[in-house]
Amino acid sequence: MKLQTLKVNNVSPEEFITFWSVQYDYPFDDLYRKNIELDKFDPETLREFFLWKNGMRLSGNKETAFNNIVQHIDVINDLKQNGFTPDVFEQYFGNTATIWKIFLMHIICPSEYPIFDQHVYRAFRFINSLPNEDLPENKIEKSKKYFDEYRPFYQQIQKEANGFSDKVIDEALWGFGKFLSTYHKMLS
Repeated sequence: MKLQTLKVNNVSPEEFITFWSVQYDYPFDDLYRKNIELDKFDPETLREFFLWKNGMRLSGNKETAFNNIVQHIDVINDLKQNGFTPDVFEQYFGNTATIWKIFLMHIICPSEYPIFDQHVYRAFRFINSLPNEDLPENKIEKSKKYFDEYRPFYQQIQKEANGFSDKVIDEALWGFGKFLSTYHKMLS
């Protein structure tokens, strides 16, 4: 028999990030790390980013969505090199699925637009003592959750977590959110 307990401690942002970032385990992470610092992307680089984000090969609708994105690689590189302009971004990518749209903003401006997914959203809700809930299916509501709630929360952590890269902060939130998904299932 293996009996265990969990002990919850209130910690600093640095302690939180240090503890939870090592819990991060995601496939294809090298595809993200080797490309995020590039000044210019090519079609293969974009494919590698979206393979990483998807966690597996793109198929069906995701392949079609990717092809719609990559056809505007010149716009992506212009936004990356000359400054992000929301109006231009919306003109070309406004109809992209919300999570991929946010991810595209992230790879263009990593420190301005954090990665967003179900795990980091779950961590955000827990940290802020909000009820556990899934990301809304509605595109407009999902965008509101990101821009009105998650992004300001993330920016606060950036300010308080001196010395940690955006990727490591994301890994900590992802690791904690992933843990919470298992924890919530155990309580159900």
